[in-house]
Amino acid sequence: MNAESVALNLKDRLAAHPLLADLPDEAIANLAQAVRVLEIPPDTAIIRQGEIHHSLYLVDKGKLRISIRDTGGSELNLATLNTGDFVGETSFMTKGPRTATVRALTPCRLFEFPQRETYRFRRYPELWKRLEETSQERLAISMLCRVVLFRALTPNERAEVAGLLTLTRYPAGTAICQEGCPGDAFFIITRGQVKVTTAKSGRQRVLAYLHEDDFFGEGALLAERPRDATVTTLTDLEALRLAREDFIQLVSAKPSLEQAIRAVTALRTRPSVDVRLDSHWSAAMNLLVEQGLTLEDQVLVRQADLCPPGCHLCEEACAARFGRSRIRLGGRRFGSLDLMGICQHCTHAACIEACFFDAIRRDENGLAHIVTSACTGCTLCEHACPHSAVTMIQPEPEELRGWLKRLLAALTQRPPEMVAEICERCHGHNDMACLSTCPTGALQLVTVGYYLRPKEQPPVQENQTAMER
Repeated sequence: MNAESVALNLKDRLAAHPLLADLPDEAIANLAQAVRVLEIPPDTAIIRQGEIHHSLYLVDKGKLRISIRDTGGSELNLATLNTGDFVGETSFMTKGPRTATVRALTPCRLFEFPQRETYRFRRYPELWKRLEETSQERLAISMLCRVVLFRALTPNERAEVAGLLTLTRYPAGTAICQEGCPGDAFFIITRGQVKVTTAKSGRQRVLAYLHEDDFFGEGALLAERPRDATVTTLTDLEALRLAREDFIQLVSAKPSLEQAIRAVTALRTRPSVDVRLDSHWSAAMNLLVEQGLTLEDQVLVRQADLCPPGCHLCEEACAARFGRSRIRLGGRRFGSLDLMGICQHCTHAACIEACFFDAIRRDENGLAHIVTSACTGCTLCEHACPHSAVTMIQPEPEELRGWLKRLLAALTQRPPEMVAEICERCHGHNDMACLSTCPTGALQLVTVGYYLRPKEQPPVQENQTAMER
């Protein structure tokens, strides 16, 4: 079969797929330019939950299984996919981490569309709408599986409840629930983070930080009284909303569910945010959470009182590795704690969402890095970063290529030789040069949530000094 015949056959196969069946011939031809055909053997994981990979897959042949890990670490089967189905739409549209694992049960032929090709799908509103509707339906069911309260529901019950949920979006800084106001809905967070506060004592007090898989709004509905706390979004938020009437009907039919929800509500009547070690640490981590970091994010900080006067070994080690230092000492100070103005590798990275050219990507550990050859120097990431951690630099001459880069750079009034640079935590190396060089332990990689959780919870990671190693 010659190349022309193969191309025609591919277009026929795409046109026969149910997702694309209503598209005109020119649309099929457009999508055919971006597709990659994959032959997948049985028992191969196409997608893994939590990984940073954003392709959309259309199933041309074979059978696959979708499963998730719940909050207890158990694997739950969600659905089986067959010829004519598709998968991967949520990450394809949002650039977010994978929310489920997809594994081939039989030999499969898949049509893969990389995330950089989303613009082709956006040209066709009905196609994009179907992706959104499928994403919302699957997201609702997977969230009900992951949230421990709903784990006891049968698959049919979960599907029924999922049909009652509405995906809602709120920009950062929105008060979704107001203390003293009537409760009208129950919410499950699918993406983003909120702060729960109360002003009963005469001053605002933080009760909790909630993020993916957490829920809120249940207290006022169960007690039939006004909201006893304010819930404010710290990042752009996506949440599944269950109206008051549907919530009451659900818990009335499931007494065990109501009992579990009441137990969680009782725990929330006391503050879950505690000061650890030092009020300066707590204040610094509170600031990072307010800026959009999650409790699971790790940040690089410096304890200035452990840093010898005039010592710049960390900066020198970074410069020796990369030609110039990517870290900057002397950021915002909280007592002796220095929050350096460097990339914090946020879970919800504004720079990645702002980049149209897929020039900022995540590695297998979820850390961001710049693909210099794809960067146009447009500065969108620089302006989007809340930490002022993106620097525009002049790259090496061999990295300057591509007419698109030069054209876009000219249109944005940025010289074409400028590209973005961040602290990548030594992407591609086995260690972080600054941490390995620091002799006193002044530089530390810490988990934000350790300083904002009850005292009985241990730290995720402890750092050693170069001397201790």
